[in-house]
Amino acid sequence: GVRTHLGKLQAWCLSGGPAPPELEALEEERRASYPERAREPLWKAALPAPDNGLMVLGTPVGTPEFIRGQGTRRLAEEDNGTISMYSR
Repeated sequence: GVRTHLGKLQAWCLSGGPAPPELEALEEERRASYPERAREPLWKAALPAPDNGLMVLGTPVGTPEFIRGQGTRRLAEEDNGTISMYSR
């Protein structure tokens, strides 16, 4: 069957607010199974606006502040030569 990889799981919704109870239970299991990810919250919708979102296949999804911040970070990486938009 198909299983969720808790080490990679992230969740977000436009309306924000606290995590649904089901996700809170997964968050506890994630902390136990992936202690290196324990500081990074699974539920992103309750974070401050600049951190309120997630990346989906390299595309930022979240608050306008999160999207703007990811775009700024990406442009800085390209300007510094850290990455190239043609390196795909």
